Amino acid sequence: MKNKDNFFLKCIEREVYGNAKLSIIQRYKIRTFNPALNAVYLLRKFQLYSNKSGFINNFLAKNYYRCLFSKYNIYLRKTTKIGIGLRLPHPTGIVFGEWTNIGEDAWVYQHVTFGSVKSESTSEGNQPQVGNGCRFYSGACVIGGIHVADKTTVGCNSILSVDTELNSTYVGINRRIK
Repeated sequence: MKNKDNFFLKCIEREVYGNAKLSIIQRYKIRTFNPALNAVYLLRKFQLYSNKSGFINNFLAKNYYRCLFSKYNIYLRKTTKIGIGLRLPHPTGIVFGEWTNIGEDAWVYQHVTFGSVKSESTSEGNQPQVGNGCRFYSGACVIGGIHVADKTTVGCNSILSVDTELNSTYVGINRRIK
């Protein structure tokens, strides 16, 4: 359990504070007054406490989730796995499906959905598996048990429901342009 705690704390250090040596006041200002960094901070704190057992950890996880949902309308479950380096430039209305796995250094813009095709098929394997270095622009829907290859870009208001190729760009409905 200690390794998992260290992972989430490393994520916060890198994603929110940029591994810089900052005072407590500087850290507070960064995570409070920058919405993109505040959303990542709340998301990582939710993940940290939701993976621990006990009343206090459960209470903290629920409070971080409430803040994340009420402030930014970001939905995720404790089974969602997100690699280090997550960026949420415009953190509004993002849905991470229950068993979605997102690789390292992902950029997710506003109103992006990662989910299953049908609401009753939320089991493991029916959610997207996203590689490293991917970017998802506003309004993108990534649905079904697909594999999104490394360095894939999904354009605005696109629907992606097929496996992708390495270092490619998709727009519209499953249309590859590069």
